[in-house]
Parts: sequence; structure tokens; C-alpha cells
Amino acid sequence: MHRVVVTGIGIVSPLGNSVSDFWKNAKAGTNGISKISSLDTSHLPVHIAGECNINLEDYLDKKRINKMDRFTAFALIAANQAFKDSEINLNKINLNKAGVIIGSGIGGMITF
Repeated sequence: MHRVVVTGIGIVSPLGNSVSDFWKNAKAGTNGISKISSLDTSHLPVHIAGECNINLEDYLDKKRINKMDRFTAFALIAANQAFKDSEINLNKINLNKAGVIIGSGIGGMITF
């Protein structure tokens, strides 16, 4: 049997863009669903969603942002949070036995 150890976590979500904000809002029963503000929904049957309200330029440079889908930027931001949370020293671990797990509900819709 192989053992898995979670060493750090990160999150970008409608409830918060850090683990502490997410948990605080989840415990408070905050609803992350609201009227869609990131695009014109007048031609769509749905006008509400769980949007991630985050300024990507606070985390990544504009040139890099322009080369990726928004959900990819979310993944990079959350992965960076998880790495910092882990406090792992890359010089002291076997990188061939390390990995990252990413969960996404649908991702890449802007590219579609």
C-alpha cells in the first residue's frame, strides 16, 4: 500500500481565495452564488453562478495571464498557496515521489 500525505492546501473559490477565507465563509454559511458579473448573460438562460472574484494581476504578471485560460491561473494561484503552506524544502525531498492534485468543476469554458 502506498501512503499519501497532504502537505499543503490552497484554494480559489466563490467563497474565498485563500484557505482561511474559504473556511471562514463556509462555516458562516456564506452563499457564493450571485448574479454573473464577468460576462453578458442577456442571451443565456442562466444569470447566476458561483464566480471566483479575484484580480489575477495581484498574483501573476499580465503577459502570463494573457497566455492562459482563467481557470489555469486559478490552478497556479492555488498550487502556489499549497506549496507555501507545505513549507517543503525542495532540496530535501525526492521530486520523483512528489505530485500535485487539482480539482476543477469544469474549467476552460472561456477557451471553449
